[in-house]
Amino acid sequence: MALIQILLLCVALNLDAFCFAFAFGIKKTKLSWLNILTICIIDLFMLGAGLFISYALQSVVQSNLLTIIGACILMVLGAYYIISFFIKGHLHSVSCSAAAVADKNNVLSFKEALFLGFVAGIDGFAAGLASSFSLSNIFIMLGIFFAVIFGFIFCGSVLGYKISKKINLDFSWVSGLILIGIGVVRLVW
Repeated sequence: MALIQILLLCVALNLDAFCFAFAFGIKKTKLSWLNILTICIIDLFMLGAGLFISYALQSVVQSNLLTIIGACILMVLGAYYIISFFIKGHLHSVSCSAAAVADKNNVLSFKEALFLGFVAGIDGFAAGLASSFSLSNIFIMLGIFFAVIFGFIFCGSVLGYKISKKINLDFSWVSGLILIGIGVVRLVW
């Protein structure tokens, strides 16, 4: 998979992180450095688990079959993002914002950060399973993923915090389109 596809996949998987951090920022809910790192590490671990399982399956299953299955999983995941945007709204920001509102100090607790990292990491695990990377590309993917999620959470939180009035923004449909696009590209090439 080309570096551009890896970068696009990282951005698509982490747009949710930007959205929930932005939502926390608007509500003036503070994310400590420990919470940001906790979310990033859990997401990174879940993506890594999916990637290494996919890598292990490459020796057992034909690579063409893995590519087709992986592309289909990415497209289904992308379609899920788009459908959830239009039907149910943004699942991550609603469930996680509700958890943070319960804290009267408007500080995200460590337990909430663990929960948020796990919820946000599920799609990374699925995308990792869908990817058939070489071992060297796995480490490149994990490095880029960590940088992107850390940057998105930090920037989303700061940007949301600086905006005084609530703005209802939801970019989950964009990440869905990117995942579908990556899936189509993988099928074609």
